[in-house]
Amino acid sequence: MKKTILILFGTRPELIKLFPLIIQIKNSPLRERLLIVNTGQHKELLDSQLQAFELEPDIKMNLGASTCNLTSMLAKTLEELQNLYFNYSAIEHVVVQGDTNTVLAASNFCFLNKLKLLHIEAGLRSGNLEHPFPEEFNRIVCSLSAYHHFAPTNTAKQNLILEGISPENISVTGNTVIDALELSGVQSTSNKKKRFLITLHRRENIKSTYNRLIKLLIDLSKLYENYEFLWIAHPNSSNSIAKELKHSNIQFK
Repeated sequence: MKKTILILFGTRPELIKLFPLIIQIKNSPLRERLLIVNTGQHKELLDSQLQAFELEPDIKMNLGASTCNLTSMLAKTLEELQNLYFNYSAIEHVVVQGDTNTVLAASNFCFLNKLKLLHIEAGLRSGNLEHPFPEEFNRIVCSLSAYHHFAPTNTAKQNLILEGISPENISVTGNTVIDALELSGVQSTSNKKKRFLITLHRRENIKSTYNRLIKLLIDLSKLYENYEFLWIAHPNSSNSIAKELKHSNIQFK
């Protein structure tokens, strides 16, 4: 039996950053071994992105009401992953991205079942378990159990090495969100100005530093008047603040 490659995601950012890899595998001989699973950690946001990518996962988990609580969600996701493994015993590699609750569940699942966890966007660290919460904890746990680490930068690689991970098990690949941006086919404006692309969505930015980040963006737009600043709005209320700001070289989408 051929060994299966499981690509696992549960949120919209995970899907966006994993999509370039999914496309590559689908266009390779490995496509027959690919199993795409959506844990359903995000629902409406993720469903709309799947439609935009015209991607249908092989399996979509049903976490039910437990998704409103991180602890219950973790327990339910672990249970669903184990049930999945009973039905797909050929799973050998599990690919995850980032530092979500889905990643935390996969880290435990792979460790307990001796599966090879491949972590994309590995090695990001703030040095503070409370910030971002709970993502900093999630990504540290993932690094403890990962078989191979795909770091976006050399700094991320050094973070992993300082934690005792062998350089042989680390690859610096860049961030796949850039690959996703290129796949999106976004074109520059007619006047061919260079662009800064901005999106803000993390909880810690929205609650505590949002206004400071907006002020920084305004200062940059004044400093670089020949550039266009394209702000991709995230579906949260704080973006309404940004839309009230009127600057000729800042656009909101």
